Amino acid sequence: MNSGSGWTGRLRLPDAKTVKAALPTLLLWCLLYLLLAAAIRNGDAIESRFTAFSLRFGEDLSGEKAQAARQYAIDQKEENPFWYTYWRQDQARVKGETAELDTVCIRYSGEGRLAWDTTFLQGSWPGAADEDGCALSRPLAGSLFGSMDIVGMTVQVDGEEAIVRGVFEGEEPLVLLSEGEGTGTGSWQAAELSGGPKGADRTDAEAFAVSSSLGAPSAILTGKTILFIGWFLAFLPVIILVVRGLCQIFILVPARRRGLAALILFLALAAALPLLLGLLPDWLIPGQWSDFSWWTILGEDLDTALRAFLGITPALRDVEGRLLFLGQAALCLLSSLLALALCFRHGRTINNREA
Repeated sequence: MNSGSGWTGRLRLPDAKTVKAALPTLLLWCLLYLLLAAAIRNGDAIESRFTAFSLRFGEDLSGEKAQAARQYAIDQKEENPFWYTYWRQDQARVKGETAELDTVCIRYSGEGRLAWDTTFLQGSWPGAADEDGCALSRPLAGSLFGSMDIVGMTVQVDGEEAIVRGVFEGEEPLVLLSEGEGTGTGSWQAAELSGGPKGADRTDAEAFAVSSSLGAPSAILTGKTILFIGWFLAFLPVIILVVRGLCQIFILVPARRRGLAALILFLALAAALPLLLGLLPDWLIPGQWSDFSWWTILGEDLDTALRAFLGITPALRDVEGRLLFLGQAALCLLSSLLALALCFRHGRTINNREA
């Protein structure tokens, strides 16, 4: 009945030679997908760790100075809603049910997530008003209690009792200790400046620190810069593939119609420009694209932020951040090489067909 149309009613499968030739390309695509998925997960992890301005000073902040800065933030909350979270890293003697050992301790006053961002297996960070709460990493909880189900139990940190509010993921023994809304009698190594007016930048953070009596920081780790670089590294291979695809489409268009193709491409990019700009943070969009000095200043700001991130004397949380950032750079390099390899294979396939 269908003999006139040439349809046999059977699906024609590719021969073994075609499948064998396509396997390397398929493998490259699978590897690229896995690397891109890893880069996106890594980007999410970087974003969760850089949500505030991290202010570092040449010397530790006294409790009195920190308290005065907090009071200034309260007085300015209507006009300039910045808020400080303070933290320091030291060693502490921690005693539980079955063991007692020395471990790294991160003491904080304010929002626990800004002092140490992590994933909790049980419970959560001690709250900002909690003066006797703590959280233990999984290895530390195992050593002190032999169990993860310890929320509400008591440990001793340097001889003082603290109630376990949560158990979090981690590879090393670590205790997070809240000192409540007060800044305590000790000193602080760093201040995390969260909130603030919309579009606040490094200059705003430094001005607020000076006005609130903390003084000018020796370094400011700006989350937005690190986030932009981290996400750009994640999607650079995709950009390579898109640019290659557009170029290939343009090449395949007959020469007499390339002017029309260029016009269509230009109109499509113009239509997509608002969407593309919407993906960029405000600080990356100049008031005037022809203002060349703005681009110079932007490059200097990015360089300063990256140098500060890589150049400070790292605390434990900074080491984790650096490892994530360096991991993102490695993923970007590998996935970009795979994207270029796919572009090369595609171009060679087209050349072979034309020959």
